Amino acid sequence: MSFLLPAAYSVQAALSAYGLYFSFIAITNVRQYEEQTERAARYSGTAAHQLRKTRTTQASGVFAFLLSIGCTYFLLYPMRPIFGAGICASNVLHLLATKRFIANFWRPKGKVPFVEGYNNAITATDVVRTVMGWLAVNWAVIGFVKWFGFA
Repeated sequence: MSFLLPAAYSVQAALSAYGLYFSFIAITNVRQYEEQTERAARYSGTAAHQLRKTRTTQASGVFAFLLSIGCTYFLLYPMRPIFGAGICASNVLHLLATKRFIANFWRPKGKVPFVEGYNNAITATDVVRTVMGWLAVNWAVIGFVKWFGFA
């Protein structure tokens, strides 16, 4: 079982980097329309709310992936199994909560004809949500291994 944790840590780092890449794509594509949205937000409370939610959902995805990478490296140090399993469990909960937060905002958004950047942002955000799900599963596996002391 000693091979399981290094492999799982490698998967975590790769998934987190992959998620960060797609977060970057989504943020870059959304920022193309930020100036127009800010102008609309001056006159519309709904537009201001949508702009704020867009920013917070994208930032929360980046934060979740950065936290996952940081915790992966933190777990490389020896610690009691309960602490390692606790870190894993908190990451599972955080990733699932962030995934739900992002999904609640972006799922009802439809793709708009002739607005390629916005449509690409929606697609990239869907990938981010999928990666978060897989990352949560990986954290659960590591937590199980840590809790039961297999490694």
